[in-house]
Amino acid sequence: MSKRRVPNTQYEASLQSLQGRHSGSIPSKQFVGLSLSGGKADKTGFAVVEYFSDHKKIFLSSLVDQIQNEDGISADLQIHKMIQAVGKNLESIAVDAPLTWPKCVQCRLKCPGFEKCGEPEVKWMTRHYHRKNSERRPFRFMTPYTERCTELHWEENFEEKVTLQQAGGANRAPITARMHFIQRRLKEDFIEVAPKLSFWRMGLSLGLPKSKLRLHRHWEGGAESRALFVEGLLKKDLAFIYEQDRKILIEDQYAFDAFIAALTGLMKFKKQTENRPRGYPKEEGWIEVPKQKLKWP
Repeated sequence: MSKRRVPNTQYEASLQSLQGRHSGSIPSKQFVGLSLSGGKADKTGFAVVEYFSDHKKIFLSSLVDQIQNEDGISADLQIHKMIQAVGKNLESIAVDAPLTWPKCVQCRLKCPGFEKCGEPEVKWMTRHYHRKNSERRPFRFMTPYTERCTELHWEENFEEKVTLQQAGGANRAPITARMHFIQRRLKEDFIEVAPKLSFWRMGLSLGLPKSKLRLHRHWEGGAESRALFVEGLLKKDLAFIYEQDRKILIEDQYAFDAFIAALTGLMKFKKQTENRPRGYPKEEGWIEVPKQKLKWP
């Protein structure tokens, strides 16, 4: 009788987890969530959520934390292999990293300067800044080589005051570059999410206090905030989560954000995310955010 080989690296253990935890013959849809850190860091989180429509139940079937380069295998290749191991029922991959560069970074037209630019994305941002500058001082100029419409839209229209990092900004640009490197070799459907926005609306739908929701990535109070969310899902019998994964979700914010990302992918599949507003540029990137009046599957 053959024995299953004991994995000697975290990477091998992760692949065994992905291949071993599955729904079997029960029909389900799978949603991957990826919370990406810098390429040389060891914080990236990866989650797989399965949804069983017949039973209206969510199952966190796999959770991998602290993905890092090891034994000659890059973290990027590990992510590829994990995605490929998910299976044929994969519906989408939701990532907390920009899937598009700011317009002026990828534009190849002769540039007249953004003041005279006729591209839809730049015109949208120009209107946005004119409107905001009429309400505030000092006057601010846009930087369409670091900014995108989607972050500006959500900062202005989200019900809670939020600040989203610019896709081409100093802190975000390396993450954006890494995401594009990972995505270019994959054919699966990707969506972009912002875990802080998804967590806020999902948490409110579970009846969690706003004061706790504001802390989910804080050093102090973050673990408690994440624990309340997990407990809320379980109390309402919305999801099944292994005990060992519950502990990781509470302790590791990147793993937790990967879970939130995967849940957001499920919400989009169930048509429970916001539509693009009227007049929003068709080719511009978009952050998927759950609806305010959220209905859990």
